Amino acid sequence: MRRRLADRFTAHVAAELSRLARSATCRAREAHAGSGQRERRGNLKRNRQVASFGRYVAMVLPLLAFSITSRLNPPKWCSMRVFVCLLVLFAGASFAADSQGISVKDLKVDGIYATRAGDPTLYCLLGGNACIGRFPIDAWNQDSLIDQWLNAHPDAIAVPISYRRWRFGKGPAEPRAYLWIEDRGESLNVTLVREGHYAGDAMIDMVEAERQMEADLLPAANQQIEKELAEMSEDDKPRRSVSDGDYSAKRQLVIAAESDAKMHQRGIWSEAGFPGRAPPQDSYMIRQFHDHRGAFEQTRGLISSYPPLAAVNRKDDTAQMARNAGVPPAVVQEYRKLLVQLDANAELVGVGGLDDVCLVVADIVYGAFDNGFIKGYVFRRDEPNPIVDDLDHSEVGTDGSTVYRRVEGGWYLFEIQH
Repeated sequence: MRRRLADRFTAHVAAELSRLARSATCRAREAHAGSGQRERRGNLKRNRQVASFGRYVAMVLPLLAFSITSRLNPPKWCSMRVFVCLLVLFAGASFAADSQGISVKDLKVDGIYATRAGDPTLYCLLGGNACIGRFPIDAWNQDSLIDQWLNAHPDAIAVPISYRRWRFGKGPAEPRAYLWIEDRGESLNVTLVREGHYAGDAMIDMVEAERQMEADLLPAANQQIEKELAEMSEDDKPRRSVSDGDYSAKRQLVIAAESDAKMHQRGIWSEAGFPGRAPPQDSYMIRQFHDHRGAFEQTRGLISSYPPLAAVNRKDDTAQMARNAGVPPAVVQEYRKLLVQLDANAELVGVGGLDDVCLVVADIVYGAFDNGFIKGYVFRRDEPNPIVDDLDHSEVGTDGSTVYRRVEGGWYLFEIQH
């Protein structure tokens, strides 16, 4: 984990990031508790994969804040006071007007984010702190189901559920809003949860997220938070734009949708996992191995005969590198077909410390600092250590080491948390 940028920040920015990081950590714990199965570490670990957007924010935000604060020009900000005041007044006026809803035709939707012409607000289809900033495209903030649903519901209305304004360093307050999009009794938010694309806790609003954070903090930390909240402008604090009863009814719909997704094992709750968000379970991977045993042995044989193939993934540039290293083009093509058949090595290859025959099936990253985990198959001539009975529920390997589960004949599943 690369978390060594803190010493570059000013004391003011460091204090702000500390508060936000504590908030994100608490939200990660809330996501764990949301499964209703705290007694099983395996389920908690799985929930960490699927409800880790708060942790994602906590890791990306330092880079964002440093980038912003390192470029601030105090005289320029002073000269922009009038502009900032007008911006704040406009945002406040738009918040009041939007409580009745916004036509999705007036929004420019990009993944979980949305903007509107002439409106400084960054809207977000996920709640909590997902809308702190607009982050680069990745598996967490882009979802094809969003586009499909909106195309099928062109007359949908986006209802702002809660607002808040974020401040980074001494910069101007930036308005944020959590949206609930619906059309004639159907809801995009509920659909995303029911299809298993996000956990239910991704749909808590900013007000509830703030309350949960305060409830989970230790007394000393809570005192610091209370002090910061007391100093915060009322306009900057999270506030709900719908009634508590309306919000509670929406939360019940989300909870029911998550229960349905779990029961039918959809998306992140499925045995096969969800690309970029949840890894496949051991049972699925072992069944895949037995169903495609011949293909696994073919990959091992090809790598044994042509070692440069170990560095080949499903992208064209690595294939060209293997050809440049002397591997016949027909062999490279055969090997890449095997990777597609086994759904392995989409990008990541050659995990350090493992044998040459290493097939990665899940490479999940939580943020810009490469925190996450890797799961796949490996062929070992010697017996690796440690070996566990179940990677999904193992308490071993949470420190970044590699953990293995025996499959058959020198083949193992492996998992690395990093």
